[in-house]
Amino acid sequence: MARAERVTRRELREDKFVESVTEVYAFLKRNLQLILIAVAAVLVILIAVGTYTYMRRKAEARASIQFGEAMKLFQEAEDDWADQDKMGKAADKYKEAREKFREILQRYKGSSYADKSAFYAAKSSFQLGEYDQALKEFQDLARKSDSPFGLYAQQAIGKCYEQKGELEKAAREYDESKYEKFRGLPEYEFVLAEVTLSRAICRERLNQLPQAVKEYERLTRMFQDNLRKAIDRKSAQMIEMTEKLLKRLFKESPPSQKILSLLEK
Repeated sequence: MARAERVTRRELREDKFVESVTEVYAFLKRNLQLILIAVAAVLVILIAVGTYTYMRRKAEARASIQFGEAMKLFQEAEDDWADQDKMGKAADKYKEAREKFREILQRYKGSSYADKSAFYAAKSSFQLGEYDQALKEFQDLARKSDSPFGLYAQQAIGKCYEQKGELEKAAREYDESKYEKFRGLPEYEFVLAEVTLSRAICRERLNQLPQAVKEYERLTRMFQDNLRKAIDRKSAQMIEMTEKLLKRLFKESPPSQKILSLLEK
């Protein structure tokens, strides 16, 4: 009886396996069209993602080359601008560089060179003395971007107003609140110090001496704080280096327990 019972259980297991395979086959047969559609959809998505990634990389490479060409022209214009006899050539190069920057911005909006191109196109306008045009371009970039070039554009807005002789507007654009969204950038502290100085100069030129003095005092405190931070960072680095050196020197000849306790601290 025990043997017959064991055979029956094995047969039951085999029957369940056959039943499961049959159910899977029946499911596949019933839903074959849907399964094929789903597989095809996944393949289409994978191909699309792969194609998009490839095209992005290709566009990034082209943008890099064109940006390099535009920057070469811009730098040549900067060099020529310092020479009185070459200012005419410099203006032509600024214009040519600006067109190249604008082309990059239009053709490669999603690339990492878009913000850079927008900034240097606006800066070219600024160098050409087209302050209204530069102002418009800098404002657009500062509003849309939270990159370092958006930060530089916000600073340049104040410079445009200074060149236009609108010092009150310039001082307002140099206000710290205008830079809040850029706070997380590594360049933030440095630019903030620069705009604080610019704000102080504007107040002084407007003969708003009490406000100017406050800004200069604020700038002095900023430099003192930054110097203190730099000293603290350097001190921490020196302590760490000293600890490592001592541990290495005493590796084979252990120091006293007192020295060890100091090293642990």
